[in-house]
Amino acid sequence: MNRYIKLILGICISLIGLYFAFSGIDFDQLWIIIKQLDLFYGALSLTILLLSNAIRALRWQILAYPLDRISFNPALSSIMIGYFGNSVLPFRMGELLRAYVLAEKTSLNISSAFGTIVTERILDFVGLSLLILLTIVVYPADWINQKIIISVIVISLIAFIF
Repeated sequence: MNRYIKLILGICISLIGLYFAFSGIDFDQLWIIIKQLDLFYGALSLTILLLSNAIRALRWQILAYPLDRISFNPALSSIMIGYFGNSVLPFRMGELLRAYVLAEKTSLNISSAFGTIVTERILDFVGLSLLILLTIVVYPADWINQKIIISVIVISLIAFIF
């Protein structure tokens, strides 16, 4: 497909999406709310969001390094496209989309890219579990008992799967 046709098609899809996203919104009320926002916290939130995505892209480069050297831009764009896919597709299909996009932009195949995503999810789960356990050890509370710990582990496993 021609580059310009892809660009025009992408712009049209974006405009249609924006129309549906913003239809029924009272823009006068929205503007009043926006004027009341503290710009410092908005800028801080945006900075943290961008840094966390950059760190995820760097981590993905490290995870994929034994398979292939992927550059930062394909890793970051694949992550962002995956977020979009998770927003609009069911069953976290954005993760598969993320693997597909990375495979298209690099020499990795889809199964290898998906394997790095599974590895990333496992590392996320282990890291979060360690943080929870560390918190329980450092800040023990009287209300924490064995049933609550088992419940947290089961819920964490369910969250990891989905």
